[in-house]
Amino acid sequence: MQTIKIITPTHNNSKCAQVKVDTVLCVNSSVLMVFYTPGHCWQFRIISRTGGIFGEEKIYYTAEAALRMGLEWLRNER
Repeated sequence: MQTIKIITPTHNNSKCAQVKVDTVLCVNSSVLMVFYTPGHCWQFRIISRTGGIFGEEKIYYTAEAALRMGLEWLRNER
């Protein structure tokens, strides 16, 4: 079992306080995270098993759309 620690900001005016994490999945030793930020809407990032962070600056208007694209990225990595 893998444990993921989520760190929350200590002050409310931080840009991190405006980030909303929707989904965190572990797929084939990579982590897929879907999150929302004001001005950038929904996005995803992939943390690879080697520690690299991947994603695009594309905007998705729903969490589901960002999740679908992130899962597609993971499928294409194999």
